[in-house]
Amino acid sequence: MLAGRLVVVGFSAACLCLSYRLAVRSSGSHAVGICAVAILAVSKVFSTFSSSELPGAVAATFLVGSCLLLLHATPVRVVVASVFLGLTASLRFSEVFFIAAAVLALGASRRWWSAAVLGVLSTACFLAIVGTADYLYRGEPFSALVRILDFTLISRLSSRGFQPFHFYLSSFWSWADWVLLVFLVFGVRRASLTVTLWFIVPIACLSALPHKEARYLVPVMPFVSIVGGLGAWSLFSPGVTARWPGQPARRRLAVAAAFALALLLEVDGFRFRRSEPAVDAVRLVARQGPAGVVALERSWMTGGHIYLRSAQSLLEIEESHLVNAAALQRFLTESSPDYVGFQRDTLAARGYDALLLRLGFTELDPRRPPRAYRVFARRSPAFGGQEQGETRTSSALRPAGLVTSTPLACDPAVVTNAHRVGGPYFRR
Repeated sequence: MLAGRLVVVGFSAACLCLSYRLAVRSSGSHAVGICAVAILAVSKVFSTFSSSELPGAVAATFLVGSCLLLLHATPVRVVVASVFLGLTASLRFSEVFFIAAAVLALGASRRWWSAAVLGVLSTACFLAIVGTADYLYRGEPFSALVRILDFTLISRLSSRGFQPFHFYLSSFWSWADWVLLVFLVFGVRRASLTVTLWFIVPIACLSALPHKEARYLVPVMPFVSIVGGLGAWSLFSPGVTARWPGQPARRRLAVAAAFALALLLEVDGFRFRRSEPAVDAVRLVARQGPAGVVALERSWMTGGHIYLRSAQSLLEIEESHLVNAAALQRFLTESSPDYVGFQRDTLAARGYDALLLRLGFTELDPRRPPRAYRVFARRSPAFGGQEQGETRTSSALRPAGLVTSTPLACDPAVVTNAHRVGGPYFRR
């Protein structure tokens, strides 16, 4: 995990350098470049996710590089930019909107041939990478792309809720601050058409999707910082302040103070804590002491052995295990987990509380349960307590001095069908 984060941090540093160059070339001012880098470096959204394993900062680096190449689009630069855009879209499907922004920017500059070539090549590169990756990983080309299109656009579903079209504007505080918003208003009026389109088009397209989050704007933040830096410098430059009533020096001091306030407001946004509900569930299990087998819905969101070091196995409770009470009982009987965790909505809709009670499970901390999850521990030997000559008791509720004679084991047939989380603390 540390190696992955260091790679992303390296891309983030490269993104800062490229953003400076793009700001200087698009505005002709080194001061604008310095302002843009300062805004991007302290951006709460960019800084928060540029040190994680998420691909947003990596995508942003390739996007800024593509835009920089297309400012003076030669045939070779168009081809390289197309490859970068296709690669970026394959990292995160929503970044395909930047292809539209690039095509529109070239078309607005009347470089029709370059716009057509870039649109075709970047789309072909995107499809080639996604199709090959899905075929090698899942055995079916474009399976991930088809499913996300069906889930998001056709069925219009979301695992995290829905937000209104104006979410990114009405909730601007989640990715910017009010001072930066003022700078953006002034900057859009003076920014080059290319940078403006790369800033506005992706946000407009993302606003059309049913689900919206501030982290989706991480690849847009370099262009936000460039436009904001241009707006700040345009207000600070002597030519503008000289036209204001009063003393120009005081006006420039006010703009400098506002710029410093914008940076401080972004730094204040570093106080960020987010934990997946599944992580909260396994943390509750970890607090009970050594755990044998843990079965959980969406176990792939738990972080694996990072938060559940004491467990021998982590099993996925799949949808096929929840179709009815008989299927769930069969799964729990064969895998014999010490702890089980279900999403609160699952139990509310299907009413398996009585089944869990009958199978010997009791809820952990029912007064303060993890958000969105309910976790149960086996309070007595499950299903009669005998499995191949051994008695198995929940470690969380095992009386002091009681030691089991053999390590925890699972039915191989169940293990074969379950999704295990790998790592040094999980049996394979």
